[in-house]
Amino acid sequence: MKTEEEAKNITTTTVVAENSAEGDDIADGGGGRLEEEEKIKEDAIVESLAEAQPNNRDEERADAHALGETNESVQRNNNGDAASSSQKGTVAEIPDENNISAREDAAVLDDGGEERGRVTVTPGFMFVPGPDYSGSGIFTGYQSGSDDVTNINEAGVIIQGFLPEDDPARRRKKKSNHEILEERVQRLIDNAITLDDSAVTPIPLEEDGDEEENTQSNNSGNDDEVEKIDKPRWCDPLLVLVIAACIILAIALPLSLRGEPDNSDTAASLSDAACLPGAVDVRFEKTKSILSDITSPNLIHDKSTPQGKAIRWIVCDDSVSVHLLENQDPFTGILPKQNHGFRLSGASGEAQVTRRYILAVFYFSTSQVSPWEDSLNFLSPDLHESNWHRNYTVSNFPFVDFDPVGVFCLDGEFEIDGVFLLDDYQKPVAFMEVNIRIHNGLNGLIPPEFGYLVDCRSIMLENQISLTGQLPETMGNMSSLISVSLLLNGLGGELPSSLFRLKKLSTIHIQENWGKNWTLPSMVEDLDDTQLQRLLLKNNFVGTIPSWIAKLQQSQTLDLSMNNFEGAIPEAIGDLSSLKYLNLMGNNLTEPIPSSLGKSDAMEVLILGNNQLQGELPASIGNLRKLQLFD
Repeated sequence: MKTEEEAKNITTTTVVAENSAEGDDIADGGGGRLEEEEKIKEDAIVESLAEAQPNNRDEERADAHALGETNESVQRNNNGDAASSSQKGTVAEIPDENNISAREDAAVLDDGGEERGRVTVTPGFMFVPGPDYSGSGIFTGYQSGSDDVTNINEAGVIIQGFLPEDDPARRRKKKSNHEILEERVQRLIDNAITLDDSAVTPIPLEEDGDEEENTQSNNSGNDDEVEKIDKPRWCDPLLVLVIAACIILAIALPLSLRGEPDNSDTAASLSDAACLPGAVDVRFEKTKSILSDITSPNLIHDKSTPQGKAIRWIVCDDSVSVHLLENQDPFTGILPKQNHGFRLSGASGEAQVTRRYILAVFYFSTSQVSPWEDSLNFLSPDLHESNWHRNYTVSNFPFVDFDPVGVFCLDGEFEIDGVFLLDDYQKPVAFMEVNIRIHNGLNGLIPPEFGYLVDCRSIMLENQISLTGQLPETMGNMSSLISVSLLLNGLGGELPSSLFRLKKLSTIHIQENWGKNWTLPSMVEDLDDTQLQRLLLKNNFVGTIPSWIAKLQQSQTLDLSMNNFEGAIPEAIGDLSSLKYLNLMGNNLTEPIPSSLGKSDAMEVLILGNNQLQGELPASIGNLRKLQLFD
């Protein structure tokens, strides 16, 4: 059924007769009549289009003029090829307008002028079959004015007609929406590289569920039409690039503001090094996490520091540590246990890696100018750390007491009944000792990490003139430490207060070191449980004798001779009931001798000479019934 709007539209159908006689009449004298009819058709089309679309009158006239030119072409073809058309059939053109939806019937007449049949046609091209036509099927075509075939909507028929044969070669291959999208995105990328905003064509988007349709600009002559495709906006590569850049900035900017160490040099140095097989970077990160409580990451990542050199030795060269690190539990990250380990620090693999790292830092820190004269088996990658020493005869030692030089370990509480252990395979290690008393060319500083040798019972560093600096405050962590002996070195500075708070420490002997500015801490707290028995400081200490010394209730020997102490002798020294030996000779002490010294019932030796003491000798000195030497 035709609507009122369809009734206003005019569809002109030109029917070409199929019999040869009527074709001859058209060829002989029908040319003038066709020309007149075509003129009438042209005027009717122009008038119809003007009424239907007044706002686009100029454009529609141009379309009508183009249609007239097409009809004239049809007329010429009819005049010249009427004979051949009668055998094969003739193509008739029907105007195609978007607002024309009416259907008109065309009658094909036979020789007698009677109606032979009716053919229903749609706007476009229609093939009228002749007597010898053997083809079949309907041909769907496209408007020839568009060069961009990617924008053709094949869901709507633009041109329709009959073909003589069903030729598959004539069929236009339909592109999928995915292929269309790929071509559009590639074109957008190519244009975006120019950085010209005008070269980028936006992709209009449709809401979900809408049908796809083609849109073409009416004001520009650009043949690249934009297709609305139901795809999310993240398909736009420019948007993806912007989002990626924002994510990178969001991650990189906070790190740069925090000043975190740059790991790129660390990774490069480890990858370039000839390391033992395995995941070197994983071993490095694991070791760094184990050592996080004793060394700052900045020192570890700097490969020029003793700490940086030590961790690289651990993860690259040390066979013992690498074996532990490579066999960590994949779920918990815990390292395998040692065979027996140490009594105090335990048998964990982390404890052994830490211990070997500390000794490596000590080696690199005390060999910064030149290497040790004898490595003493330090940094032997295949040996247990208890084997990092060499055996020397007792003639090398001025006090004729110990033979091994370096790090040695014992299984008993006392060296006289203990056995030197070279590993922990058979039994746990009781403690270790650091004994370097022969001249071995140590130079540099004692590092802070040295104070975390919790299994170390004794430190004996002697005859190392180039060993400088002061003892680190971290020595207060050496809970097993019993004895400290520093003789004939280049050390100096203030003794750490934490050293005097160690519960097991019984002896501190510092004598004839070449360093300057030796001082005692002005204040030491929590000395109630101290076990310090022998304090021998003969090294040009300056300042005054602090009053907290009187709190060393277990002291038996107090030798502060040959220093530069000044001021008065503390009155509270007389309260040291266990004191047997007091030597204050060779200082700059002034003021009278305190009478409280007469309360030291255990006093056997009292030496106060070569000072600037004033006044009379207290009568209470006569109460020292065990006194054997008084000067």
